[in-house]
Amino acid sequence: SRDRRTAKPTPIQGAGKAARGTLLKPQATNAAPRKNPSLLPPILPSFPRPHRRRPAAMAMAYKMATEGMNIKEECKRWFTEMKWKKVHRFVVYKIDERTRAVLVDKVGGPGEGYEELVAALPGDDCRYAVFDFDFVSVDNCQKSKIFFILRSPAASRIRAKILYATSKQGLRRVLEGVHYEVQATERSEMGFDVIRERAQ
Repeated sequence: SRDRRTAKPTPIQGAGKAARGTLLKPQATNAAPRKNPSLLPPILPSFPRPHRRRPAAMAMAYKMATEGMNIKEECKRWFTEMKWKKVHRFVVYKIDERTRAVLVDKVGGPGEGYEELVAALPGDDCRYAVFDFDFVSVDNCQKSKIFFILRSPAASRIRAKILYATSKQGLRRVLEGVHYEVQATERSEMGFDVIRERAQ
């Protein structure tokens, strides 16, 4: 029993160094640290990006406008007949983008009125129109005023809106004798009450 009390424990290899403050360095490894899957961002499905044609269409519209539109001779002829001979009540014009020309689209007879003109304008495309408005003034005089109308609905294409807006002055120079101009996006902006109020 005496030998058992006096026996010294067997020292562990390296324990003396650790006791003196020397830390054992971990073995170097080239393996990447493992990531927690719950912390990774979700993988979203990829969709093809849509083609952006609007800038190209706008550039083409500006190019066509700066190069100038060809105003057909019939545009002035039908307007002159409406103005002097009173054989037409209105004339509707449109732009042919393929030929880059302004053409006569529709003509209203002498018995047609403003309602027929409004019905002749499409709701999804731009148009020009001239209307010969006959009315009795406040001093009881019979008068006539010619209105130039630019109809540009909200549903029309951006390219068409640009073409009609930038080509308007070229057509106006040909149609001599216009008294008033109306630009309308909504039908309410070119209502008959608007025409009558402007003419008074």
